[in-house]
Amino acid sequence: MQVTIETAKGLERRMRVLVPSENIDSRVEKEIQTRSRTIKIRGFRPGKVPPREVKRRFGKEIRQDVAARVIQSSFDEAVVEKHLAPATSPRIEEITNEVGQDFEFLATFEVFPEIKVAAFKGISVTRLVSQVEDADIDKMIEILRKQRTDYVVLDRPCSDTDLVNIDFEGFVDGEAFAGSKVAGQDLVVGADAMMPEFEDGLIGMKAGDEKTISLDFPESHQNTELAGKNATFNITLHRVSEPRLPELNADFYKMFDVTDGSMETFRTEIKSNMQRQLDLATREKIKEEVIDALCAANEFALPPALVDQETHRMRETTMQRFAVNRDKMDADKIPAELFKDQATRRLKVGLLLTAIAKKFEMQADPARVNERIATEASSYEKPEEVITYIKHNAQEHLRICNLVLEEQIVDLILESASVKEMPVDYETAVKPFTAADTEQKT
Repeated sequence: MQVTIETAKGLERRMRVLVPSENIDSRVEKEIQTRSRTIKIRGFRPGKVPPREVKRRFGKEIRQDVAARVIQSSFDEAVVEKHLAPATSPRIEEITNEVGQDFEFLATFEVFPEIKVAAFKGISVTRLVSQVEDADIDKMIEILRKQRTDYVVLDRPCSDTDLVNIDFEGFVDGEAFAGSKVAGQDLVVGADAMMPEFEDGLIGMKAGDEKTISLDFPESHQNTELAGKNATFNITLHRVSEPRLPELNADFYKMFDVTDGSMETFRTEIKSNMQRQLDLATREKIKEEVIDALCAANEFALPPALVDQETHRMRETTMQRFAVNRDKMDADKIPAELFKDQATRRLKVGLLLTAIAKKFEMQADPARVNERIATEASSYEKPEEVITYIKHNAQEHLRICNLVLEEQIVDLILESASVKEMPVDYETAVKPFTAADTEQKT
């Protein structure tokens, strides 16, 4: 077998493979002999079909089948021989497949880039340092109380934060517009579920009152048919309910598995949960900083076809996640550009982490894997069952191993990187980074 490689544009390679004629011809003859013993043809006894008859009837088809297998096996052998790492399936062209002639084909494909990881010493990151203060616990307790708010029906005018039940219908230029008629809608006034002018118009109304309010839709309204237009709403209010926060007592504490009825035990439990959230958030943020810096320090090209594949996969995943009816959706209607940057970053990060793991011969630490599995399972009602499921599900177990290996690589980089500590309050530490935060951080 003869193999020649030509470097085309970027990471594209053109590989021409030549297989001696006797090699493929002998395989074709062997296949004909095999089929003559198994094939059934009317007029011939089973197993007694002459090879020449098989060749006459099926010779061309057999040669094509053999050629397909030769292409696959010789391509695999050639990439190993030439130390290539194909990133995409080859496009096979210019096939020469004639009796008595050398078998030849051209394979065009993209390869993975050769990555030489830059020294970690050049990486500089910021580690957020924080702790859970008593005031943070107080805020969290108030949040938990508000999440369990009860509403009591009262015979009084509506005020801010009340829960009301209403009917309404909207009109533009005297005509009702689509989707504007709603009956029996529960609405918390001041929660910004509706436009502010609409919610403000409810204040002062009592059960049984009817009212018409006027408002202007903003130019940026998502419904272009309503954007910038004035609308009137006819509203009928049926019920006003006042919010009542639950008292801090033994019954409330039991909702959080605190059975001794003690405020001190309750606060200790809340602080413990907040500390876990804080540890996870700060660890994730330093990991993102490290990965950002790692990507910035290592520039290399990616196979365009591989980026396209990942972009398409992410687009399909998004459609499956949010579409109500899978049969009626068309992923191609979502612009690929929405996913391309994220797909590019995901591929780049994956290749960099793989290169580092290979360079330093790293594997996921079994003890850390078990610890991570236990941590994930702890949030479920029956953690033992979740642990068993993850350990016996190959895909889930691999996911955990990859996460742990990623953490180990980040730890390795942090040992050499320049790390600056920045004290912040609890809310800043646990708040996800926005695009603006990331830009300012950079």
